[in-house]
Amino acid sequence: MTKKPYESANAANRNGSDSKGAAVPISRNESEQFKDRLREAIGERTLLRFAQECGFSDSLLGAYLRGAKLPGLENLIAMANAGGVTVDWLATGRPPRTRAELAALLKKSAPVPLGAPEGSALWRLAVEVVQEWQVKEGRLLPPDKFMRALELLVELADGEPAQVRTLSAKVLRLAA
Repeated sequence: MTKKPYESANAANRNGSDSKGAAVPISRNESEQFKDRLREAIGERTLLRFAQECGFSDSLLGAYLRGAKLPGLENLIAMANAGGVTVDWLATGRPPRTRAELAALLKKSAPVPLGAPEGSALWRLAVEVVQEWQVKEGRLLPPDKFMRALELLVELADGEPAQVRTLSAKVLRLAA
């Protein structure tokens, strides 16, 4: 049986969260910034080409750019991959912006950024662990919880990089 247009208009948003009680509302300002970051990730490509690279329609991409819809995790990852940017940057604007920047930060031989706290290797590892958790869980921590999780991981690791991964499950369960 084919749905009539008025029936499908009232259907639940497929890109919406299944856990309504745990949802973190996105402010209008953040939505506008998402559209700007998405335009930056698209670059000089046409919308049709970028949408094809992502594996969805150009009309859906247009809805994201107009702010009519926000992407689910699968489409967010596809857009980040096609745009050569990190999922975290595309979703929130938090650095690092590109995978190349992330790889440089994660290399032990990478220079410590100016103004970075002591134990920057621990901080980089903590960022990597938290980002991996966010992708695996399919959700993003709000910026304040993200930073608190990093602080706790670094503090509790007490200078031991191996402890960051060991403690991550407990710390992230608390942060979430």
